[in-house]
Amino acid sequence: MDGLISSYLGSTSKNIRALFEFAAKQPCVLFLDEFDALAKVRGDAQELGELKRVVNSFIQNLDNLGPHCIVIAATNHDELLDAAVWRRFSYRLKLGYPSPPLRQQMWSSLVTDLQFTQREMDVLVDLSEGFSGSDVKEVTTRLQRKKIVAREHPQLRDAFFALQNLSQGEGSERRFLSELAGKSTQDISAALRVRNSKLYSHSVLAELFNISRATAHRLATAGGKHDA
Repeated sequence: MDGLISSYLGSTSKNIRALFEFAAKQPCVLFLDEFDALAKVRGDAQELGELKRVVNSFIQNLDNLGPHCIVIAATNHDELLDAAVWRRFSYRLKLGYPSPPLRQQMWSSLVTDLQFTQREMDVLVDLSEGFSGSDVKEVTTRLQRKKIVAREHPQLRDAFFALQNLSQGEGSERRFLSELAGKSTQDISAALRVRNSKLYSHSVLAELFNISRATAHRLATAGGKHDA
């Protein structure tokens, strides 16, 4: 996309035309990633008039493209796209956040050499609710880095803290971990117990916070009474 968009007046429309002229020469699939950078709504008061010319140019070139080409666009911000652009695409596919079975597959494939038990894997699957596949990949990369630098296998608490650090980013409204941000260990322990007391046993809480099981039991119990 950075090869299309230019700061010079009129250059972006010229680049778009050149792209479509190239695509028209042969059967192809034209994939436009980060599509909102190119087809943003024209009524945005924060944008300059150049944006309208760019969107108009894109629509005209798209309409003139022959049937031998397939155009695919991807965006994380569909609410920013111009309505006229939406009408040019016959099919829309929304890719949501991974379901628990998909997260299970992701963790299983990415932590093969990190020595997590099945119980710990179940905890990671639950903790990563609302996270994207790239988020899970980022966490496992951090764990791999820790393994190399510290020369020791990462623990469940390392993955927990890594997920916590990522929980406030894009899509945080879907993550239950974001609701625990800034809370005390006692409140987090109680919240996890309320969420799933079987999965978040006192031994798991002890592992997450690097405390004894007796302390984990006391914190979770005290936190539950406080919430009540």
